[in-house]
Amino acid sequence: MLRSLLAALATTVSAFAAGPYGDWYATLATPGGNLRIALHLTGEGSEPKATLDSIDQGASGLVASGAEVTGGKVAIDWSNLRARLEAAVNEAGSELAGTWSQGPGKIPVKFTREKFVIERITPVPLTAGERDFLISHLEKSRKLFLDSIRGVSKEQWTFKAAPDRWSIGECAEHLVTTEDALFNLAAKQMLKAPVRAGARKGQADDERVIARIVDRSNKAKAPEMLVPSGKYDGPEAIEKAFNERRDRSVEFVKTTAEDLRGRAMNGMDGYQYLVMMSGHTLRHTAQLNEVKTAAQYPK
Repeated sequence: MLRSLLAALATTVSAFAAGPYGDWYATLATPGGNLRIALHLTGEGSEPKATLDSIDQGASGLVASGAEVTGGKVAIDWSNLRARLEAAVNEAGSELAGTWSQGPGKIPVKFTREKFVIERITPVPLTAGERDFLISHLEKSRKLFLDSIRGVSKEQWTFKAAPDRWSIGECAEHLVTTEDALFNLAAKQMLKAPVRAGARKGQADDERVIARIVDRSNKAKAPEMLVPSGKYDGPEAIEKAFNERRDRSVEFVKTTAEDLRGRAMNGMDGYQYLVMMSGHTLRHTAQLNEVKTAAQYPK
């Protein structure tokens, strides 16, 4: 009996001695998919310091804005990420379990000492079929959009069917601005993340992305950065700006050797953000054509 108590006491003392300091590894089950993270907690006996690696997003050394350690409990903040970790180490010192909060969301998380084995995945470039499908769609949506704004008069360009509706000019400007945003996301930001293993998307998935974005029964409010401001004064200026951006997108699809299918965010891969770009053009082309059907539309 005494021997058992001494053994249990030794285990407990060992756990508290190990404490929450050191390197920890966990997988966060986020709405956009699983993300592997690594927590590095140092400063035992002094002021605690913590850094975070988001392995699947290619981010490392994210310095915590504050870290508190009380016994086996930790509370760590990353103010620039709007994130906070509250967790406690188990008696064996082998698990650190608690809650990861980011913005309004909270996710249970369990860290272990077991380091991730990072797979080296050979990138797979787009197939000829994938390139052809996307280029064809980008060109089709380009033509439909530009055809819809050619010959529009100044009065028609600024006409609004209602105070809370966009004009043809505003719809067109929104398309130019969004082209930049989606291209930067797909062709720049997402390429910073490592290629991940897993089931790769196919054309049926791409068609669903297009159908979802084109369906205007699903209303959405544009983020502030994509709200039109009257930057372009007519169809000619818009056509020039849009063609410059669409030419860039098409050339990227033709020539890139990057694995766009192997990088994903929010349930879509890099290729599908370019697919979304084309579907978004169709969505707002339908919207601006709808403006023309208003009873008060200038003739």
